[in-house]
Amino acid sequence: MKLLPVLHLAVPFRPQLSRHVAAHCPPYARCNLTALGGSAHPWTNPRDSLGNRAAAAVHRAVSGKEPVFLRCGTRPTGDSG
Repeated sequence: MKLLPVLHLAVPFRPQLSRHVAAHCPPYARCNLTALGGSAHPWTNPRDSLGNRAAAAVHRAVSGKEPVFLRCGTRPTGDSG
């Protein structure tokens, strides 16, 4: 597990984020932000971790294609590029 630098942007950007959500909320919906009081430090899983290697092997076996690694994870199924 690789820890990323801690970014506490939620508090200073909350007013701007609230305005953005309000401006883009569709007329048929009610949109709001609620601070839940918890937090977690961001992290990323190395591409060569045991889980990612296993998912990549399954993807190759099923699709015959190399997996596409994204910042938010690996797409183990579907079109890989």
